[in-house]
Amino acid sequence: MGLIKKKGELEVNKNLFCLLYGQPASWKTSTALSASKPLMFDIEQGVQRVNAEWQSDTVQPKNYGEIIDVLENEDLSDYDTLIF
Repeated sequence: MGLIKKKGELEVNKNLFCLLYGQPASWKTSTALSASKPLMFDIEQGVQRVNAEWQSDTVQPKNYGEIIDVLENEDLSDYDTLIF
C-alpha cells in the first residue's frame, strides 16, 4: 500500500484547534471566518473592520460570564466553528 491517497481515501480529522497569531490587520480574523459555519465571539469589538461580505453571526460579550452563558445555554448546532 502506497503513501499516495486518492481524494476519496483521505482521512479527515473533523476536530481542529488552531491559534492564529500576528500583527493587527494581518488577516487573522478574515482567515478564521473562512472556516465552516463560523460563530464569532468579538471580544475586542473589532468585527466592523472585517469586510461585510465575510462577516458571520457574532456575539459581542461584555464579560467572561456572557461567553460562558452563550456556550452553556444557546443552541450552537448551526455552527461548526467558534472563533474567539
